[in-house]
Amino acid sequence: MKKYLFIIASFMTWVFSSNVIAQTLGGWSSETKRLMHDMQGDPNDRWSYSGNSNTSQKSATDFKVWVKIHSIKDAPPFFGYTYYNNYTAKGDSLGAELYNIASLELAITSITPGNANNYQYKIIENDRTELVPWTTPSVFKSNKFTTYAYLGKFDCRRKSITLIIAEKNGKENYSVYRYSSDDKPAVKLRSFLIEYPTGMSAKGPSQLAKGLTILGADNPRSIRLEIEHTGENGLYHVYLKRENDGKIDTMSVGNGWEQVYLRYNPAMYIDGSLFKEPGKYTLIIRPEMAALHNMPRVVIGSEFKVNFTVAPGPTTVPLRTVIFIILVILSIAIRAYFYFRRKTKIAAQAKEIAVLQLQSVRSQLNPHFIFNALAGIQNLMNKNEVENANKYLARFARLTRNVLDDGQKELTPIAQEVKLLTDYLEMEQMRFGFKFDVNISEGVDQQIEIPAMLLQPFAENAVKHGISALKDEGLITIGINQTGNDITLKVTDNGGGFSKGTTTGMGIKLCEERIRLLNTVYKNTTILLHINPTDKGTTVNIELKNWL
Repeated sequence: MKKYLFIIASFMTWVFSSNVIAQTLGGWSSETKRLMHDMQGDPNDRWSYSGNSNTSQKSATDFKVWVKIHSIKDAPPFFGYTYYNNYTAKGDSLGAELYNIASLELAITSITPGNANNYQYKIIENDRTELVPWTTPSVFKSNKFTTYAYLGKFDCRRKSITLIIAEKNGKENYSVYRYSSDDKPAVKLRSFLIEYPTGMSAKGPSQLAKGLTILGADNPRSIRLEIEHTGENGLYHVYLKRENDGKIDTMSVGNGWEQVYLRYNPAMYIDGSLFKEPGKYTLIIRPEMAALHNMPRVVIGSEFKVNFTVAPGPTTVPLRTVIFIILVILSIAIRAYFYFRRKTKIAAQAKEIAVLQLQSVRSQLNPHFIFNALAGIQNLMNKNEVENANKYLARFARLTRNVLDDGQKELTPIAQEVKLLTDYLEMEQMRFGFKFDVNISEGVDQQIEIPAMLLQPFAENAVKHGISALKDEGLITIGINQTGNDITLKVTDNGGGFSKGTTTGMGIKLCEERIRLLNTVYKNTTILLHINPTDKGTTVNIELKNWL
C-alpha cells in the first residue's frame, strides 16, 4: 500500500508543479516545452520544474531551476503547495513547502558549460548557514536528452534550503528559490467529552493515555473533540478505526472543525452511531493534504491517537421469553427430580436385595463351618483320641459362640478376625499337627473393620486340600498388609496345590459369591480375589481396594 501511495504522490508532485507553472506562465515557449521534455522524459533521471518566467523585471535572467526530491523511507513525497513572493525586485522568486522529504537535488538548464562563468550561486540552510558559498557552476551532467548544471544534493529533513542565483556583474540581477521541509506537528487535544443522555463526561490526559472504556448500556450520543488552534485546522483529518474479530474497519469522520470565533478552539462532534457496536476503537487525528481535487490525501505530519473500548451492555430479554425459559427449566428440573428419585429408589432396592443375598451366603457359611468342625470331632473320636477330642470340642464351642454372636455383623475389626482365625487353626492343628504363622505388618490399625470370616474358608481349604497329609511338615502363613488406602489379606500353604477346575468345594464357591455381592453393596471400593495354586503350595490374595 505504501508503495502505491509513493507512486501516486510522486505523480501528483510532478503534475502539481507542472500545473502551477503552466498557469503562471500562461503558455510556454517552444524552448521551455523542449526543456520540460528533456528533463522529465528520462525515467531514470526525472526532474520537476521550479522556475518562473514572471519576473518583476523583463530584463531579468530567466533561470530554469529544476528539483529532484527523495522521500523519507516508506513515506510518499509531496509538494504541499507552491507560492511566489518578491524576495527581490529584479529576479525570479519562488518558495515551496515539502513534506516527507529527506533530501533534494538542484539543477539549472539555463546555465551551460559555455556561459557558466557569467553566473554564480550559493546554498543557504535555515536562512543562516552557508552550505555552498558563492560558486561558479562547474559540475555538469547529462541524461538521454540534455546536459544541465548540477548544483548538488542536500539534506532537507526539517530544514529550509535556499538557492540564490545571480549574474556576476554586480549581483543585481538574481533569483531566490526557497524549499522548506518540515512535517506538521501532532495536534494538541484540549478536551475530550463524551455526551450521554444524562450529561457530559470529561476525560483528562492521564485517562486518555491509559485508554478508555465506554459502556454501550449508557447509550453515548457523541464524542466532542476540541483541539488547539493551529491556523491550518483544515489540514487535520479525523478517522475512527474499529477492531473486531481480527478485522479492522476505518471510517473517515472528516475535517469539519467548527470555530465560532478565533479566540475559541476548533471543535468537532463524532456521532454515537459510529461507535455503537462493541469493540476496540482508535480515534486518529492527523494532518493530510492532496495535491489536486479528488486525489488521495497524503499524511504530512505526526498523528494523535486515543484508544477506547466500547463494552457491550446487558442483553434485555422479552418477558414472554423469560417466562418460557423458566417453564422449560422447571419442566427439566421436575423430570430430573423424578428420574433421580426413581434411580435412587432402584439402587436402594438393589442394595437391599444384595444385602439379603449376602446374609443368605453368610447363613450358608456358618453351617458349612460347623459341619466340618463336627466331622473333625467325629474323626478324633473314631481314633479314640478322647483327650484331643475334648480339647477340640472346647475350642469348637468357644469358636461357635463367637461365630453365632457376630452372625448378623457383616464387618468385624481385624483383631477380632485374627483371633477367630487363630482359634480355628489351633483347633485343626490338634488333628493334623501342622504349623501356622500370623503376620500383621506394622502400621496396620487392627481396629479397621473388614468383612467377617473372609479368611476362614480359605484357611480351611488350605488345611483340607493343602497340608492335612503333611502332618508336622505342613505350614500355613496368614499375612495382613496395608498400602495407602488398600488392605491386602494373604493365605499361603506349602501343600501340593490343587487344580482350579477341580475345586468344587462349597466354601470357595460361597466366598466367591460373597465377594461379588460385597462389591455390589460397597460401590466405592473393590474387593479382588486371586487364587494361585502350584505344585509347591497355594497362595490366596484378597485385595480390598480403596478400603480406608
